[in-house]
Amino acid sequence: MKKSSLILLSLILLLGVVAGCGYYYYFHIRKAPSVAVAPPATPAPAPAIARDPAPVPGPGTDAKPMTSQSVEAVVIQAVSGDCLEVQESGSRRIRQVRLIGIDAPVKASREQSGQEPWGTRSQQTLALMVIRKKVRLEFDVVIDKDGRTRWAWVWLGDRLINEEMVREGLAVLNTQPPNVQYTDRLTAGQTEAREKQKGVWDPALPLDTPPSQFVSQHLSPHE
Repeated sequence: MKKSSLILLSLILLLGVVAGCGYYYYFHIRKAPSVAVAPPATPAPAPAIARDPAPVPGPGTDAKPMTSQSVEAVVIQAVSGDCLEVQESGSRRIRQVRLIGIDAPVKASREQSGQEPWGTRSQQTLALMVIRKKVRLEFDVVIDKDGRTRWAWVWLGDRLINEEMVREGLAVLNTQPPNVQYTDRLTAGQTEAREKQKGVWDPALPLDTPPSQFVSQHLSPHE
């Protein structure tokens, strides 16, 4: 009898354990809410880099763009019909600039004779064109003449002053290789001046001697 009671008690305890496990499984495991697992995040694409549009050329195709071989300057004085004194931008120095490709008639002074009236007319015309104005000096192959004077094509806006002096008959063509970038324009300008008998090509008052020859005949090398 005592042994049967122990067996019965053991069965009751075993059933209680089984019932407890079933209860735990049903309410804590089977009924537990499922947790959604988020997919791995996809990296966002890198933002596009805005780039400046390529520059579009503006109007005025005759104007010459600034280059590493050109500077802006203000004209202080017209020394002659083919030579200027200028002050370059960013500098206090006054520098002489010789216009490439042309020779102007020699202006007379107290100390020396000249090719008048053309020497004075040439100098005065150049002064009226550019004095106290901002110009652009475009250099060619050879820049310095003697360490003090620079050779340059002188631009006032889109006007090539070297060419205009020849076209007006107030200077003559004097090709100076290797500085020949605009020689064709100077040649065309002189042809026009001769055909229209302008300036020194006026048969009533011609320039008898080219300026360079006049200098070699009448002036010493130091003048």
